[in-house]
Amino acid sequence: TRFTVAGQATRDPAFGLPAWWITAAQRDEAELAGYTVVDPTSVLVTHLSEVIRGALHEILSRDDVKEMVEHVKKSSPAVVDELIPAKLGYGDVQQVLRNLLAEGVPVRNLPAILEALADGLSRTKDPEALSELVRTRLGRALCELHADRAGTLHAVTLDPAIEARLAAAVGATRDPEAQPVSPLYLQRLVERIGQSVVLASKSGKDAVVLARSNVRRFLNELVRASLPKVVVLSYNEVVPARAVETAAVVKLEE
Repeated sequence: TRFTVAGQATRDPAFGLPAWWITAAQRDEAELAGYTVVDPTSVLVTHLSEVIRGALHEILSRDDVKEMVEHVKKSSPAVVDELIPAKLGYGDVQQVLRNLLAEGVPVRNLPAILEALADGLSRTKDPEALSELVRTRLGRALCELHADRAGTLHAVTLDPAIEARLAAAVGATRDPEAQPVSPLYLQRLVERIGQSVVLASKSGKDAVVLARSNVRRFLNELVRASLPKVVVLSYNEVVPARAVETAAVVKLEE
């Protein structure tokens, strides 16, 4: 049984992990007992950083986007001149970047994002659909973000019947034999996904949910409404992964 240091039980505000407030005089005792000791200033800074990171999609302004694009133009002028303002305005780029940031997708590689937008405009002008195309271009970064140290991505997948039912529900496919999707069905699906992710985490695997590209956006909105920490990726996005291992397959019995 692990030694418990005397202190006031609390939760780490940034990540929600169990923690204890202790006095400065107890620091050596806690470290010898194997605890990670963090000073109050570091806790505050980490918490503030997480809050800002989680709100980046809300505070990103058009002026911010313009400044970012102008910086890219210095090194990659061709893609910027091709795209802005002839095909897209700063507001359009802002919407795509906000969509990416809302799901924790890094936007540091702005040249690649702009190139993906330029290529995607031949297929669609919808900001949501463009965001999905950009995500595929950033697949390598997504894999690195969620894979383990060995480069393996652990995934919770859906039974093909569930994916087909969702695809028909959102109009991604035409399947007259597909059963309708009710709120109760979706609630049960989210609960089962949550259980599968938790079981995977208990076995030491940081699992993502993997789904077809035509249902990823819908499934993501559905899951993150009650499971905001769960990441939903598409099969197209994980192609660059060194390896993908299935931690669980979600099934629903009628």
